Amino acid sequence: MVDTRLNNYLERDLESLYLELGKKIIRNEGILFEMKSESPYIKKAKNFLEGNLEDIRDIVCQYYDKNRNDIDDLDKIIAVLTTKFGFDTTFYYVLVSILIKRGLQNICNVN
Repeated sequence: MVDTRLNNYLERDLESLYLELGKKIIRNEGILFEMKSESPYIKKAKNFLEGNLEDIRDIVCQYYDKNRNDIDDLDKIIAVLTTKFGFDTTFYYVLVSILIKRGLQNICNVN
């Protein structure tokens, strides 16, 4: 899987990815003001991910190749996730980057 947009996110640390994901979730909820602290954004992202992990796992792990420890069809994953949750595609690049950094083997329960 070589995708420049994804690689750009993968270069960032996990906390900055959670921060960006949280900002996108909060903006999607219609909250337009900036919060002074980063922690509400990070908490929102982690809560979204944990609350939807089973659905996200079902989608992402269909396209996970355990032999290569890689995703086969990122565009398909993003299309299916967009249909399911309705965010913009950038949201899913951040989300998939978080999943990769957390370890797809662990998320997809592959030993």
